[in-house]
Amino acid sequence: MGHRGPRGLLDGPVPDRTVSEARVSRPRVAIVASHVIQYQAPLFRLLAREIDADFTVLYCSRHGAEAYHDVDMGTTLRWDVDLLSGYPYRFLRNVGLGHGYGRLVNPGIVSALRGGRYDVVILFLGWGTVTSLLAMAACARAGIPFLLYGDSSFAPPEDTPLRRLRARALRDMFRRARGFLVSGNLNGEYYKHYGADEARFSFVPWAIDNDRFSAASEFAPGEREAMRARFGVRPDQMAVVFAGKLIARKGPLGLLQAVDGDLRDRLAVVFLGQGELRQPLETFAKSHGVQVHFPGFVNQTELPRHYAMADVFALPSFDDPRATVINEAMAWTAAGRSGTSRRTATTPWSFAPETCPLWPPTSAVSPTSRPCANAWACAPARSSRDGITSAGWTA
Repeated sequence: MGHRGPRGLLDGPVPDRTVSEARVSRPRVAIVASHVIQYQAPLFRLLAREIDADFTVLYCSRHGAEAYHDVDMGTTLRWDVDLLSGYPYRFLRNVGLGHGYGRLVNPGIVSALRGGRYDVVILFLGWGTVTSLLAMAACARAGIPFLLYGDSSFAPPEDTPLRRLRARALRDMFRRARGFLVSGNLNGEYYKHYGADEARFSFVPWAIDNDRFSAASEFAPGEREAMRARFGVRPDQMAVVFAGKLIARKGPLGLLQAVDGDLRDRLAVVFLGQGELRQPLETFAKSHGVQVHFPGFVNQTELPRHYAMADVFALPSFDDPRATVINEAMAWTAAGRSGTSRRTATTPWSFAPETCPLWPPTSAVSPTSRPCANAWACAPARSSRDGITSAGWTA
């Protein structure tokens, strides 16, 4: 006999699974992913090597597997590392258009899940697409438990009929989820806001391939100095690296405003990325005498060395759902290059907010004159020698 859960968005029978119905073979797991992401592929490879289960990644889009145009950066990109070997996957046909819920519409997800005899489905694409809803409905009808993995934080106020309807749908959806893969403390608070049971949380923070980043940040003797010289960084200067899109929510202009002061002559800022703010940044730097360099988009192979040639990594974002560049910077700092003891700071994305120190100070302002509330940096301990203290940071 089956039972039915609370009626609502995904109403349908959810059969009881008895011992007699359990399959003797290895459990079958489906991971439904929105598209090919450079941070997720290493995890999928690890799962293929380490877990005793048959799993398949169902990609809802070819985005990331081939060259694509990044609207925010205004350029065409293609990842220069292999993202599709070492684990089983298949692409589903996507008929979606635009952005929002309609960007992913994969009718084939229903037959893929119901016909795949899966024991569990992990929705790595969150819940904000048509395909997410189709997948949850298919799981409900077939009695397959599903887990949710997302990165949403800061639940909006329920102050309009549409927002109240959205909140009701999320609460109904979260009641039906068997578990939640939590990407950070703030993400966990988001789930709890909509009634998710914390006992069903599993901490799965966004991660990178630490071994690859650490190994790729190695320099032969003299290479680091030569690379810094190519960017015009003098031996008596500290190089500050910003990695990300040059757009307003990333706060790149706030970083230059913070540098513009007593430390101006002792710092050189290197922006790794492209975006609509490049010209305003160049104008500001020229008019204020701030030394700045724009290598543009740096692909995965060369990115670790660009971190490792720097002295300070800065993240002045106002809104950054994952801030995975912090993981990259931590992999670089953990290596302790050139005999330097590098320290890293923690952030509220994966840790408690009270452990997140601010650099530059909160008096630094952004283009919208708001404090850099999420400013974050890591720097070598030697920075105190140069008059830039790292005291109070969490090692």
